[in-house]
Amino acid sequence: MERKKGRPLGSGSKNKTILGVRVTDKEFEIIQKGIKKLKTKFKTNREIIIYLFKKYNKFEINERIIEDNLLLKLISEELSKNKYTKEEKMLLKRVYKEIQKKGITSIFYI
Repeated sequence: MERKKGRPLGSGSKNKTILGVRVTDKEFEIIQKGIKKLKTKFKTNREIIIYLFKKYNKFEINERIIEDNLLLKLISEELSKNKYTKEEKMLLKRVYKEIQKKGITSIFYI
């Protein structure tokens, strides 16, 4: 009888996967608890993932708004100083108004 090479099936370290992602035992338990809580609110894993992406995007949008407000504050402080010419102040005011309307990302392509 010929001897087989390799490890027998089922031997070695067991990798746990959640939603197609390999995770450690600790991560598996944490994610499993979170999914159980969300399963009461949402019926499918698909809905859970979509919910989490929507929630994450809100944080990203809030960060952009904070950046816009900081830049607007800086521009308004600079406008109050007397070191700029009339033309430079007009340009700063135009940039200020554009940021208020469209946000920083649409103006500077960030």
